[in-house]
Amino acid sequence: MASATTSRLAPALLIALAVVGCGGRTDLGAAGSGGQPHDAALGDVTADAGPAVDQTILDSGPLGDVTIDFRVDRLPQRDVTRDVTVDFPLPPGDATVDQPPLPDAALPDAALPDAATPDAALPDVTLPDLTRDVAVPDASTPDVASPDAALPDMSLPDAALPDVSLPDMSLPDVSPPDVSPDSPPPYDPVLAVTRARYLDDLNKIAQPRPPQSAHWQFVQSYCAKVFAEAGYTVELHAFSSGGQSGVNVIGTRPGLTRPAEQVIVSAHYDHLVGCVGADDNASGVAGVLEAARVLAAAALDRTLIVACWDLEEAGLLGSQAYAARAAQRGEQITMVYVMEMIGYRSTQPGSQSIPNEQLFALLFPQQVARIRANQYRGDFIAAFGNPPTTSALAAIETTAARVGLPATTGSQTAAILALTPLARSDHTPFWLRNFPALFLTDTAEFRNPNYHCRNGTADTVQTLDIDFAVKTTQAMVGSAYQLLNAP
Repeated sequence: MASATTSRLAPALLIALAVVGCGGRTDLGAAGSGGQPHDAALGDVTADAGPAVDQTILDSGPLGDVTIDFRVDRLPQRDVTRDVTVDFPLPPGDATVDQPPLPDAALPDAALPDAATPDAALPDVTLPDLTRDVAVPDASTPDVASPDAALPDMSLPDAALPDVSLPDMSLPDVSPPDVSPDSPPPYDPVLAVTRARYLDDLNKIAQPRPPQSAHWQFVQSYCAKVFAEAGYTVELHAFSSGGQSGVNVIGTRPGLTRPAEQVIVSAHYDHLVGCVGADDNASGVAGVLEAARVLAAAALDRTLIVACWDLEEAGLLGSQAYAARAAQRGEQITMVYVMEMIGYRSTQPGSQSIPNEQLFALLFPQQVARIRANQYRGDFIAAFGNPPTTSALAAIETTAARVGLPATTGSQTAAILALTPLARSDHTPFWLRNFPALFLTDTAEFRNPNYHCRNGTADTVQTLDIDFAVKTTQAMVGSAYQLLNAP
């Protein structure tokens, strides 16, 4: 495609040099007439180079060796031009070429032959290496020291800010609850009930203790001692009725937020001559003492009153005296729990009887149906109350199910309940004064053949189911704890 050669300087070249002077690049048109044709790959080209130049002129010229590069492009037929590019180096300094003036003569017209350019491959020509090492001047910015110039003082004048008091946005100091893995779980009085304490109390109480006897006095003092040790304010409520004198043992623990509202947990501690009275009613008193302990350890909104009633066997005299006084004082009794014989249990079919079964079936059809379906087994705790005790009875059932205790509960009006054997214990004086009251029982003689030591039998601790009595205590504690803190 391109070729390079070194040639002698022809007169045509001298003409071009005279025109452009020394140095640079000159393109010469190759069209002309005369001279010898040049046979190249692009066809025959005839150019008039003029008379020959002496070899010595070129060799001795001041410009040294001259390299002439010819670039020949394929041209269309009948219109062929030739560009000749002359590259030559200039020596340093000024260089001049003396050239005599050329005669003013027109070049003759020469017609190019009409011939198609033959297809021929261009010869391989190695171009000379024209690269040169050129030193690039250092263009880095010289270090110039900036002139010292003082900036204007832009500081603000001293001015006192107005004293503005911001509101206290700090959060109250509230300690988060301790939720570390080693922290104890929340207090649960139901789980705090212990079999060992219950049984110890039961054994201390279960001896003959008719009124005014030595053991009657011991049990009275023992109730007061347990209440005081648990933190209650103890009152020995003395009363007289029908020529008989008795003493109720009352323990009071004021509520934290509603101290005027009272919840009473109670059982009678007296019994008969010559009978141990383990079920009647040492079992109930032991339950009250344990409840007093575990409930005293809890935070309670309402006031808790624990009571050991006297002279129940003589006709409910102790509870009657207290209920009358409470009504006279206008006390707000939220609930009364009475524990009456809670320790006897039997899994034998037919061990449970229902007094006046037809009447009970009318008043409590679901409860009677359940007893019949269970083949009259005496393996449940019964709880009955007047209408205001519905929520407390429901809580007894819930806690009983939690501890695995079968429970049968029901409520009716006091007038109807008075017609049944269900009005035979210390809850009745509160029913008759429209205080909410319920009692928990193993149904006494309707299940326990040792009731009042009849038929020569002994109502002893050995005849009782201690686990049954403990679970009954837990059921009562769970219900009372809910009522003590309920809205």
